Amino acid sequence: MCGKRSVIGFAVLEGGPSRVGIESTVVSIEDGRVKLLRPGMISLGELEQVGVGPGLSHSAPGMHDRHYSPRTRLYLGKRPGTGLGAWVWYRTRASAAREVQLPADPLGYAARLYDTLHQLDHAGLDWIAVELPPETVEWSGIVDRLRRASYK
Repeated sequence: MCGKRSVIGFAVLEGGPSRVGIESTVVSIEDGRVKLLRPGMISLGELEQVGVGPGLSHSAPGMHDRHYSPRTRLYLGKRPGTGLGAWVWYRTRASAAREVQLPADPLGYAARLYDTLHQLDHAGLDWIAVELPPETVEWSGIVDRLRRASYK
């Protein structure tokens, strides 16, 4: 991270290009307690270990039900029966006009997710379908972004 600056009550850490790929973990701190607002690749436990303490917090961008949503229809865990589409997978391959395998580890997956969705969004497809990662702490930020991206 390059530094810290205050913007209308928000603490913004800027560090240039991200090695992680998805947006940050968002927390609020009220009455000395840390509350997870949006999971990212840093867990709430990791933040608590480094001593995140009380301070001014507000709702933040990226917290809407819909966040980075490709124009191409995005399906989670299933593929539609018709049309030209892409299957994005990390564990289970399936037949589609385009097949993209992402890394099977959360950090590698997160680092490639948005770039992959952007490329497929510009490929003239009817749909994009993504194999859903597991609902575990390590994958929670990714599952959250996929749900927000598919929200209609």
